[in-house]
Amino acid sequence: MADFEMYNYWKRKYEEAYMAKHNANNRIIDIHNRRYQIISEINTLQAEQHNYMESQEGITKATSNNSDIDICICDTVAKLEIATDGFLAIGETSESKPQNLTSVFSERDSAQKQKITQMFEGLKTVNSSVADKISELSTQIKQLQSEADDGQAEERRLLYYMDEQDDLMNTAEVEMAYYS
Repeated sequence: MADFEMYNYWKRKYEEAYMAKHNANNRIIDIHNRRYQIISEINTLQAEQHNYMESQEGITKATSNNSDIDICICDTVAKLEIATDGFLAIGETSESKPQNLTSVFSERDSAQKQKITQMFEGLKTVNSSVADKISELSTQIKQLQSEADDGQAEERRLLYYMDEQDDLMNTAEVEMAYYS
């Protein structure tokens, strides 16, 4: 091969290495820009997740009161039955027909107890939805962190590739100088 052909061969190798290095550098810039976006998205998701966790904590505290309310209702019913027995004893001596307080208040009590039960069931449903949202946010955060890790690995690979292209460019420069 003539010197001129060898010179052109190494010049082409130099230009190819230069373009490959330039493209790799552009890709690294894209990775950096995406990393900043990912960090922002993760921070937003973590803040949202924190809010949901606080909400879930409040709902959990509220639903834990359900058993306390049930105990109070049972206690009230028991006291009402004791009061009924007392009023029945008083009623037996009077001219009016005595009424059982439990039967007087039972419809109202059962309606209120049903409303309370529905309210707590609603809270359990909301709690379940909140837990699902927390899980969904965790999954999104993990995916973004994985994407960021993949970007860092790609950046390391591209830096190594750019070093290889630098070596090829140096070799091409030496060869072009020799054949010029």
